[in-house]
Amino acid sequence: MTETPVRVSPAPVTSVKGSELNEDASYRPYGATTFASCPIGTIETIRAGEAVVLGVPYERTKISRPGASEGPKAIREATAMFGFAVESMAGGVIADLDSGVTSRYRPRLRDLGNLDVEDLAVEDMHAAVRGAVGRIASRGALPVILGGDHYVTFPSISGVVDAREHEGNVGYLHFDMHLDMAGEIPYWGIHSCGAVVRRVVDAGIVDPKRITVIGAESFQHQNEVDFAREHGITINTVKDVRARGAGAVVKEAAERALSGADALYVSVDIDCLMRTYAPGTGNVVGISGLFPDELMEGIISLRSFPVVAFDMTEVAPRWDPTGRTPAIASTMLLEFLRDHLFVGGE
Repeated sequence: MTETPVRVSPAPVTSVKGSELNEDASYRPYGATTFASCPIGTIETIRAGEAVVLGVPYERTKISRPGASEGPKAIREATAMFGFAVESMAGGVIADLDSGVTSRYRPRLRDLGNLDVEDLAVEDMHAAVRGAVGRIASRGALPVILGGDHYVTFPSISGVVDAREHEGNVGYLHFDMHLDMAGEIPYWGIHSCGAVVRRVVDAGIVDPKRITVIGAESFQHQNEVDFAREHGITINTVKDVRARGAGAVVKEAAERALSGADALYVSVDIDCLMRTYAPGTGNVVGISGLFPDELMEGIISLRSFPVVAFDMTEVAPRWDPTGRTPAIASTMLLEFLRDHLFVGGE
């Protein structure tokens, strides 16, 4: 199927036809902006070394309240002023007052839009996302996936591993207040947002000893704790992060994940943050959580590691009329992507 060329501007996109990803998935309109007002792209326009944004507005595997399918649009809209502020107001030059480094805006970033997966059965969604992310990664680009509920991480990391079939192993960092190692759950079965880590392990996608959950609250289901211990999965609770510092915890987790591997997949569930700061998420049960500056510290530390894919999930803007939840999510992504947005040495 051939993609109809569409020019994306600050005006709303009203129609996008066709598919460049696979026969079962197509781009969809996603409102007034691309991520950080970057150019829209197709698979054929991707260049090695770029960051490529892909929305996966899927939530049929969501256990709690709905709204995660609205996340990709909200995150993009939260970045609407970024390009204007940097280019038009700053002339493309940014000074970092803390480091003294001056950088010039040279984005290596494009947005493929959203996969048309909202109404697909889980198996069909898995195939579409796995194929799309795999094709992005196989072109030497960095997939940046906007969920959707957290289950979309399973097909996304599967696609990355597919693309690296003849390369080294992948480690996995999972930022979440939950362990996401549930077995079979009534109604959802084995396919739910609370089972993504278990699905990754059971499918043999990642060696469990190269998996770390960061930001878990202390109260967890005993059966999931048992699964983690049995398989050698590391858990860093909120208390761990607060006591040792997010940068130190994440650095240690990344180094452990890279023992016998040469690349990292990073997944962030926005519910790892305290609800006071990020109420716009589908999870309605939570006692503690990370502070935004702790999550930011951890994400900044990841820029020095070989991250080959990054996803942001569970942003549900309907539960946050202030807009701060998608704003926090977009800020985390922009900070992680700094090296894809700026060049230094000015």
